[in-house]
Amino acid sequence: MTFQPERITCTGLTRLLIDAPVSVDTMLDLIRRLPRLDALTLYDLLLDDIQADMSIPGSRAYNLATPLNTKLRKLAINFSRERYPPDLAIPVAKYLLLSIPTLAVFFASQTPKIPILAFMNDYYKQYPHLA
Repeated sequence: MTFQPERITCTGLTRLLIDAPVSVDTMLDLIRRLPRLDALTLYDLLLDDIQADMSIPGSRAYNLATPLNTKLRKLAINFSRERYPPDLAIPVAKYLLLSIPTLAVFFASQTPKIPILAFMNDYYKQYPHLA
């Protein structure tokens, strides 16, 4: 059975943990549908359908990372290293960091940390929430 975010009707949820496979698009849909969500943990994020053109606002590429209307402060995502190369998660992590300016805690297991820290260092002047 595939996870169906539209079946969540309690929009007042503040914490959500999902231990079922969830695509990036579904995760973003959940964040949009649950504006009061404070903490989200996904144990099996699927990277099969990520947009190849996820880009960084302020760069020459097309701006896709518009801020999401959310109060999300804590996000933990996990994906299978056996299924995906770790570098595949880097554009997703960058996109989420820019799209969710309310984040205070971001954990992305199996994601190389050095490129993410370098990205944050490069963009914190344009995006102060990265500091």
